[in-house]
Amino acid sequence: MKHKSNIFLTALLILSIFSGFFACGRQENQETSEKKDENETVCFVYPSEFGDWLTVEQKIEQCRIPEDVLNKMTVEELVWAVIDFPFLVNAALTDWPQGLDVLAEESDAFARLAGCEKPEDEIISALQDAEETESGEKLVWVSFAKDVFYHGQEKYFDFSEEQLGYLSGGTKEETGVEG
Repeated sequence: MKHKSNIFLTALLILSIFSGFFACGRQENQETSEKKDENETVCFVYPSEFGDWLTVEQKIEQCRIPEDVLNKMTVEELVWAVIDFPFLVNAALTDWPQGLDVLAEESDAFARLAGCEKPEDEIISALQDAEETESGEKLVWVSFAKDVFYHGQEKYFDFSEEQLGYLSGGTKEETGVEG
């Protein structure tokens, strides 16, 4: 079982190195992060490539979401920013509690979600929407994000038993969880 986990994590790490990540689930390039009205999506685009000369810390610094953008992001947009965070896989490279603490330091979106008051229903809804609309490689990242949120139970989030069933691999139909 541990061998399968290592293969999965290695595959995720390789995918993260060779892929671009877009924090709102859309791949359009937006020049501004200003929110014009209530229906407009705030999109933060993570760098798709990093210079070889940059340290990991410098790369993570390039993935920081400006405070003014964070303040305008909905829970759904923050969930997408977690899904698309280029260093999301780092959360599982050590033990989960330590990895999640590092993720909370490195991912502004994860930290903001952890600080929200009762975001759990909206997190589940965003993940379910992502599972219904995404495919291929992106669906792998959605699955990994579910695992991250599952392991964030108690310290960062307070999901119900049904929500935990969904996050641990169950489907919306199996668990009866509606976001």
